[in-house]
Amino acid sequence: MRKYTLKFTEQAVQDRAHLASFIRDLCHAPLTAKRYIDELLQRIEWLEESPQVFAIVPELTMIYGVEMRRLNYKMMAVLYSVEGDLVIIHRIVPQSMVIY
Repeated sequence: MRKYTLKFTEQAVQDRAHLASFIRDLCHAPLTAKRYIDELLQRIEWLEESPQVFAIVPELTMIYGVEMRRLNYKMMAVLYSVEGDLVIIHRIVPQSMVIY
């Protein structure tokens, strides 16, 4: 089976840090923050095996200029593209922020 490499953009790294901080600090739930981020990353790591399973989203493709796909995890949307053997995670945002 083909194996892909994950790459997080700087914006995606910041998104992940802000999410962890929000849960940990504003919700006063450090254990929940760790568990949520760990589970989110496990879900993202699944893309190393099957990134094409999610359809290309034309509206996101128009915005980012590359064929964008969307993986949902609980209330978050992971926006990513596939380029050769590379899966690029562009953003990790609340699903409600993804407006077409």
